[in-house]
Formats: sequence, C-alpha cells, structure tokens
Amino acid sequence: MVRPIGKGAFGEVFEAKHVNAGTRVAAKLESIASNLHTLQEEADILKQLGGREGGRDGVPHLFEYTPRISGYNVLIMDLFGSSLDNHLNQSDAKKFTVRTVFMLAQDLIKRLQFIHSKGVLHRDIKPENLVMGLGRRAHEVVLIDFGLAKRFTTDSGQHIPRKANKSFCGTARYASLWTHQGLEQSRRDDLESLGYVLLKMLLGVLPWQGLRATSGQQTSKQLSYQRIYDKKKNSSATHMCRDFPPFVQYVFETYFGICRNLEFEETPPYTELYRLFGRYIKHDGVFTQGVTPLSESARYDIVHTGEWSNTAARSDTSTVSSSLRSLSNQAQGGCVTMADLDSRLREMHIERGISMTAFREVIRDKGYCLKNCHPYGSPKELQKVLRKSPKLLVKKEQAKQYAYVKKCLIAV
Repeated sequence: MVRPIGKGAFGEVFEAKHVNAGTRVAAKLESIASNLHTLQEEADILKQLGGREGGRDGVPHLFEYTPRISGYNVLIMDLFGSSLDNHLNQSDAKKFTVRTVFMLAQDLIKRLQFIHSKGVLHRDIKPENLVMGLGRRAHEVVLIDFGLAKRFTTDSGQHIPRKANKSFCGTARYASLWTHQGLEQSRRDDLESLGYVLLKMLLGVLPWQGLRATSGQQTSKQLSYQRIYDKKKNSSATHMCRDFPPFVQYVFETYFGICRNLEFEETPPYTELYRLFGRYIKHDGVFTQGVTPLSESARYDIVHTGEWSNTAARSDTSTVSSSLRSLSNQAQGGCVTMADLDSRLREMHIERGISMTAFREVIRDKGYCLKNCHPYGSPKELQKVLRKSPKLLVKKEQAKQYAYVKKCLIAV
C-alpha cells in the first residue's frame, strides 16, 4: 500500500504496487465485519466485462480479487487519474465548454454501449465515477465503481423482467425518471443518467441540486427524492440550456426524447446518439459549429471559457465590425469564404480575447448571418450556390428569402 486515495460507503481505496505485475494499481478494501459482500459482486462484474489493462476498453481491468485477508476482502484493479467531479471543482467556472461536454458525451456513450454489450448495467452514472486515464491515456475517460452494477440478462441470454416497487438504487441527482418511479432499471436508465451528468458539466449546477425535505421528518430522504423527481420531470432541456445556442438546446432535447421513449427491453440507438453530439464537433473552428476548439496538446479542454455567456467581458463590437468589413471588402464579390472567416474570428476571439457576444451583436446589427452548409428546406437555387461555395457569409435578406433561418448556425 502506498497511500489512501478514496473512501466510500463500501470501503476504502488505496494506491498500491502490484508485486507480480510491477505496476501501480488501485486496491479496494472491504471490511469482512461489514457483511456487505459488494466487493465480490463488483469483482464478478469486472470479470464479466473483461476490460483490458490500462482502461483500454473504458472500464477497469481486474487484476485479482482475494477474500478474507487480515479482516478484509481485497480487489486489485487499474489505477486512474482524477475524476471529472474533481476537474469540475478545480475549474474556475465549475463547468466545461460545450465542445468538451460533447466530446465526453461521445466517449461515454461508447462506454455504456460496451458494458451493455456485456449484459451489464452500471446504475450509478455520476461525475465521481468518471475518471481520466494515466500516461498515454491521460485524455481518455474511464467508467469506474461497479458496486451497484447489475446484469440485465439471464444465463440463457434473456432480458430481466420489468418490475415495479423497486428500492431506490443510484444517486438521486442523476437518476432517471423511471428509477424515481420505482421501476426496474434497464439500459435506457444508464443513458438518461448520463444526460443529467452532461448537463451538470455544461451548466455547473442542475436545477434540482440542493432540494431537501425539512430536517427532522422521518421520511426526509423519500421527500427529498420526491422533490428532486418533481423538479426534474418539469425541467425541459430547452429551458435549462436557454443561455446556450439553439443547437445545444436541440441536441439535449433530442437526446432526452430518445432516451425517455425507449421501451424497457429496447436496445438503445447508440450510433444515433453518438452522431447527435458528433454532428456539432466535427469541424474545428469558432463559428463552424459554435464551440471553441480544443488545444492541440489535449483531447479535453477542462476549462470553461464562457464563450457563450451573455455577460462576457470585452464585448468590442466596433473592432469586430471593422474587421469583418475589411474582410468583406477584400473578398471577391463581397462573399467571404469560411476559411477566411475562421481565420479572422480565431484571431479576434482566441488571441485578442474578444467575446462571442460582440460577434452576435455585429451580425445582428449589420444584417449578416453565417449559412449552414446543409440548408434544410432551402430551394434548389440556394443548393446550387452552396455546392459552388459550401459556406458563405451572406446578407440576412438572402438567408430569410432562401433558407430556413432557424437552422442557421447564428440566429438572426
């Protein structure tokens, strides 16, 4: 044993050195006197998952499980870095950028798809159970703590039956609506919980955080869960993301709509959910999909820059206006290509620190909008123009005449 690195309701976790493997590992200890036997169950789950060493499958690798050593059951698994919860707490804004959240969403959807393919439910998705790797995998996220995990398939491969009046399992802040209703959990519940975790990382605080029943009441926990459920049920993703661009509201509204419409035994559309987030991060640029690009040295930018804040500092509209005007004058026919625009905006936003609010004000006042390269509902004339030059800076009147403006990347 080297040092303690964590403690929970089921025991303690230590950093240790594996004598046979010669690597740093995590040792999870459970007192035999507790009579919990959760570590044996977790070891069985990890064995079933068969995660490769180093977290290459996004889950811990089980080195060994040894019961009854000096009064403890001991589970040896991979050692990982800090949790996303720690990263959130250490960041100044206590939240992540849109792009960071969307990239995490894609990775975590793949993690859930992997464990579900092995017949396992996690049942406690939360930032504390999402950690970053070490070494070469320092920018890969890993799903840990399978103490509440459960198989959702029988030995014969059949899905477990739907049951009601189940005891609450998981963390109320991130639990699905079905879990609050006392229903047996299935794959859809893991995905809905992930949605709340993503909102937590994006917003910093969820609307139902801190809701508790009056102290001293015998059923305070049940009343707290009920208040959280009521608030959660009545909080739409569109409203919670109202301070973000429309595409963010659309993505989360669509995500929760898909999750909540799944049947109990239905296989979730993982690829569709993965692509939902990927659609808005596949281009690297400030305005390309409305998110700030990551640094080239790191996969995740665990710092919130406030690029979409309505109260962003240094809103220098005159600088933006004159810069766009000069760019337009230099361009042939007054049309500015996306490459030129990206370069100019990157310089102003990233290097000179001018806020996105300034860009929106100029675009609104001067009558410009940034056209999407996929003009939903637009006529053939516009499609011909876009084929010749896929992304242009065009007059607002043209956008209103030919395009479905709501689908533009910048609302006008």
